[in-house]
Amino acid sequence: MAASTATVTVTKTDRSINTLRVFGTVAISAGTYATPGIPFSLSGQDLIKANGAPKYVEFRSVKAGVGGWQCFYNPTATPGLANGKLQAFGQNGSTGPLIEMANGTTDAGLTGDTIQFEAGFDFGF
Repeated sequence: MAASTATVTVTKTDRSINTLRVFGTVAISAGTYATPGIPFSLSGQDLIKANGAPKYVEFRSVKAGVGGWQCFYNPTATPGLANGKLQAFGQNGSTGPLIEMANGTTDAGLTGDTIQFEAGFDFGF
């Protein structure tokens, strides 16, 4: 089975004097999940007028019901628009709080989720 992918759609931006905020959605394809996460690239998006890595990325589930996974951004060792990872964490009955999704088939709770994101970039420096 192929690796899961994250399809990013930027829906709007908000620019202040020093910050560019980008808003959009992420769709996760069925496939396999491998730690430390699914590739999350913001490159090639016409609305992103930044060259460097985002200063932050926040994800939130907006699907009715609960998908069961909390997503976090991993900038990786070489941060950039194309180099991030979306990591999924959840809790099961036998471990402590929030463990990363195991290597293997990406859970349907994540692939069927509606995920929104906000990313912030330094702007104007």
